[in-house]
Amino acid sequence: MIRGRLRLFGLLAACVLALLAFLGPTASGERAVHQYLFVVDVTRSMTVTDYLVNGEPVSRLELTREALRQVLRALPCDSRVGIGLFSGWQTGILLEPVEVCAHRQELGQLVEDLDWRLGWVPQSNVQRALRHGMLQIGRMEQQPSLVFMTDGDEAPSPLRSGWSGSAPPELASEVILVGTGAEEPSNVPRLDQRDEVVGFLSLPSGAPAVSGLDQSHLQELAEPSGFRYHLLRDVEGLVRELTAPERAAMLPGRYSLSPWLASAALMLILVLHLPGLSRFSRSPSGK
Repeated sequence: MIRGRLRLFGLLAACVLALLAFLGPTASGERAVHQYLFVVDVTRSMTVTDYLVNGEPVSRLELTREALRQVLRALPCDSRVGIGLFSGWQTGILLEPVEVCAHRQELGQLVEDLDWRLGWVPQSNVQRALRHGMLQIGRMEQQPSLVFMTDGDEAPSPLRSGWSGSAPPELASEVILVGTGAEEPSNVPRLDQRDEVVGFLSLPSGAPAVSGLDQSHLQELAEPSGFRYHLLRDVEGLVRELTAPERAAMLPGRYSLSPWLASAALMLILVLHLPGLSRFSRSPSGK
């Protein structure tokens, strides 16, 4: 009789726990979060297909988009992400950092819309665009880390590398340069409206336009300034880099208690239905 009542009370407690889990209670506390502004190079050189994914050729821009998709999925709630692009000598911010879970759809759509057609001039200067992006971050109340994703290829080619004797703007946050593509130059494709290759671009001189990752230029921008440089070999490596604990900040946030309550309810039900407990909960007469 007593065991039967305990079993009934246990089932009622499991129901209460499940109901509380459904209501979605939260608790306040601190959690590790990340804040990033991703700036993506959308110049024509980013259409070069010098990556292989599952044996299929993939462009620098395609792999960059896939990396951003995976990073957005991996970042914890309360992290903040913004999206921008670089063309010519400027950085254009499409969306200032917003909370990732509440704005997952909008951020995902912006990533899908990143396209070489958004470039507004055929020339590019990484150093000037990087400086422009840093100046914009410096005016933000909460300064995110800048993740500048580019192949470093410039047109026309720079006469001098690095910061050319000038210092970069000072930021309270980190700057990460992400190099995309292979160092071996490849022809820059000419694409139609469906992104089908219909030929290759040529320089005004008639020579073929080729592009390769200018890793030394990016490293000369990064190392003297204390910036971090990451070579985009695969998506997983960048996800690990940007979700690393040392890149996180501890900020006030709220934790969902639902997983814990649901787990407790499930464990209680399992315990109550163990064969041994079911046998002992019967009366001595077996009725």
